[in-house]
Amino acid sequence: MIKAVRLTFITEQTFQKRDAEKLRGYFGTIYKEEDLFHNHSEDGKSIYRMPLIQYKVINVYLSVTAYERGVDMVADKFLKINGLIINNEKIDKFETEFSVNNPEFQVTDTLYEYTFESLWLPIN
Repeated sequence: MIKAVRLTFITEQTFQKRDAEKLRGYFGTIYKEEDLFHNHSEDGKSIYRMPLIQYKVINVYLSVTAYERGVDMVADKFLKINGLIINNEKIDKFETEFSVNNPEFQVTDTLYEYTFESLWLPIN
């Protein structure tokens, strides 16, 4: 079983898919000492691994999805956030929706269809 959570910032404002990188930049700047937030080492080089904290725009809302070790960081740090800055605009009126999803993986003969909410580039 994988630990997974999603934190969604629900505002009156709507966002485009490209705003996810701005959310990542905002939190990566605030928590630059924690490489899970931005996947860069202290010298600025990329850390090549599955991002355990991912930034997305889902259904026009900014959201953060975390897996495994990232779950505790999101619960600890993100739930304390009382404002965001996106596109040089301060957003301080929002509700947060926190959902826990611990999927169990199994092998079946059923065929499933998947869609990606954001662009995905598989790197091995």
